[in-house]
Amino acid sequence: MLIAGTIAAAAAGAGCGGEPDEQQQVQQVVRDFAKANTQSDGKAFCGLVTRDFRERLTGATGEQVDEQCVKQVDALKGRRIEVLRIDEPKVTGDTATVTAELDFSGQRQLRTLRLKREEGEFRLTEG
Repeated sequence: MLIAGTIAAAAAGAGCGGEPDEQQQVQQVVRDFAKANTQSDGKAFCGLVTRDFRERLTGATGEQVDEQCVKQVDALKGRRIEVLRIDEPKVTGDTATVTAELDFSGQRQLRTLRLKREEGEFRLTEG
């Protein structure tokens, strides 16, 4: 299943006060996504990915997309994703890419993650 091989996230330092810059926002999305995966938190997971990602993940369209996304992610158990390293994100307009080294239940992987701004927030476009 697509989620089982999905990403995760990065431990990046938070800025000092004020609004986070775009790079920090991207890093936070990646960290939050890893946490949502590990905790099988469908509501959090589905809020961190684009609508297109949710449609591809669930096979659903229309009003069913969000409900099916939450249901499928909530049902998955036993995934552990640890962020080992996250590189500096590259943000260009409404898109971003970032490379992260992740540990998927003991298997280390280097992933390039893509994000897109949707409804004013950066969201992952693929896992």
